[in-house]
Amino acid sequence: MQASVFERLKTEYQQLETSRGKDVYKVDLVEENLCVWEVRMKFQEGTNIQKELDHYGDKVLADKTKKCLVLRLYFPGDYPVAPPEVRVVEPRLDYFCEVVTFGGVFKTVLIGHDWTENLTARDIVKDIHLRLAMCEVKIAPASRLLRPYHPKHPSQDPNAFRSSSFPTVNNFNMQFKVIPAKEAANTFHISGLDESDRICLPTSLMPNLYHEHTKLPIIFEIATQEGRVRHMGISDKHSFVEYLPANTVIVPDWIHAELRIAHKSMDVNVRCVQLKAVEQLLLQPHDASFYKDMEACSGIGNTQAVLNQAMKDSKLTALTVNSAVKIEVPKPGGAVSHMLEILHVYPPGAGRLISSAAEDQWEVSFKVEFAPAPDFEDEDDYKKRMNEIETRMLTKERAKAQIASQTENARREELMNTVMMQRCELEDEMPSVGKRGEVDVKLTLPDGTQMDGKFKEGAKVSSITAFIMINADWVLNETVERSTITLSTAFPKKQLSVDETITTKDLHRQRVMVSRTSDSALTSAPEQAEPVAPQSPQSPETITRSNTGRLEAAWENATQQQKIRRTMRSEEASFNPAEHIDDMPPAAAPTPDTQSVAQGDFATQPTPEEMTIRVQTVSEITGNSDPEMIQNILEACSWDVERAVSLLVGGL
Repeated sequence: MQASVFERLKTEYQQLETSRGKDVYKVDLVEENLCVWEVRMKFQEGTNIQKELDHYGDKVLADKTKKCLVLRLYFPGDYPVAPPEVRVVEPRLDYFCEVVTFGGVFKTVLIGHDWTENLTARDIVKDIHLRLAMCEVKIAPASRLLRPYHPKHPSQDPNAFRSSSFPTVNNFNMQFKVIPAKEAANTFHISGLDESDRICLPTSLMPNLYHEHTKLPIIFEIATQEGRVRHMGISDKHSFVEYLPANTVIVPDWIHAELRIAHKSMDVNVRCVQLKAVEQLLLQPHDASFYKDMEACSGIGNTQAVLNQAMKDSKLTALTVNSAVKIEVPKPGGAVSHMLEILHVYPPGAGRLISSAAEDQWEVSFKVEFAPAPDFEDEDDYKKRMNEIETRMLTKERAKAQIASQTENARREELMNTVMMQRCELEDEMPSVGKRGEVDVKLTLPDGTQMDGKFKEGAKVSSITAFIMINADWVLNETVERSTITLSTAFPKKQLSVDETITTKDLHRQRVMVSRTSDSALTSAPEQAEPVAPQSPQSPETITRSNTGRLEAAWENATQQQKIRRTMRSEEASFNPAEHIDDMPPAAAPTPDTQSVAQGDFATQPTPEEMTIRVQTVSEITGNSDPEMIQNILEACSWDVERAVSLLVGGL
């Protein structure tokens, strides 16, 4: 490398390095080689390509640090006379991207037709960035991301397509408009052109090519302004079309698509060149189905023979590096078309496949190697990829679970602070709540804790929730806010509103069940939602469900008796209900319903299971937590739940 080239590259590298920002944020030398730069490029949020890169980083790689496009710039030894070659490293872009070839080589006007020595690497990078941001670039489908772009071949010359690389012959170098074969077939008489790589010219140009000094075979180089280049031959005199305008040529549809000629007004340069015969090839199928079709042709011969025959049948005349060719692979049932990318050609750049004596004679033999198709994956690669996907998924799930745990902990901490603040405020506002009053309320908390509170007659039920907030450990353990606490009486079953008034009649010595809003919502569903199998008349479930109305009547009756007896007793604690069964005042005349309970439901001796359930029933109704006392009273009352409830409530 000349000293002047070295100094220029060093200066331009420093300029590009200091231009980090929204466009380029990192540039490095590859293996400390000043002629090979690696540039990591990102784009403005909202652009199509940045959305694609974001998805690629998040979903495909699960790595947010790789939301960028990685390029490499290869500088020739005579830079800046010739521009650098620019290649994509990752991710693989969609094949139909207008500025990138299938092999990942950038083709733009700036590094093609418009290149001058005054332009710099920084100009190239900015131009590529602008073009990618403006066009609808897409990242290749996941199946094609299995393999990265094939690396640049060590012997590949970046200047293979300079005018001096292949000498112009037959004094033919002109500008033309290009139309595809399918469109031309509507006007001109052409046939079989799309099954080859040959070009059709106006008849008026035949004398320019065929004369006594003509060098055979006739091979043309077509170059677009973006720098896309390929080489094509002609099919003797059949390649000249009558009435075709003098400034127009016709090419096969697939070559027209390869050259990315978007507008009819675009000019291409066509010149006649001299190429050497192809000796070696490195090909990459565009998709993995090529291998299956080649395997189906194994009866014809080995891969080399099949490929040679396919190229001959496809009437290919020349091959150009960084371009694709279409070949017809013969198989049972008919030939199948496949596209092959030419990654390397020897001699470098391009070579012919036809004889030097005639355009239609195939006599070239060459060695061929294959690079794996982008979507090709053997069994080991598949297992490795599946393991990577599984590991990535597990990592995501762990991260998601960790975030959920942190969020829940933060929520609980915030809720705990709210609960503690509510407790402190209530302690300041109502320091003596639940400690003095005429109404004694017995509370049962969801964790089984029992609490007794004394409240003033006429106070609001909200004072009970305040008492719970201040004194119950359950509030702190479960981080319960005051607004979520609900109260309900055990018997009769009724939910209390915080705006209700506390009265002796309704709540004195009453068992009040405490719950949270979410818990009470579950228990407030209608009982008929749970189907109950029919029970015998003496079943305890039948007693607790079917006789609720009669027990409520008994409760009201016993409550009236309690008020009368309270005035007659001076010491409540000295009363033992079991010793005063005979002192119980005569009950009111039984109604038909209560009479049926006494004579029907409790007429026989209950089973041990029924005894246990009746003890629990009396305990829930009266709030008495002494099962031995309840059992003694039930035995004395012949296991009549109604009489036992009346006796216990009257004794209280």
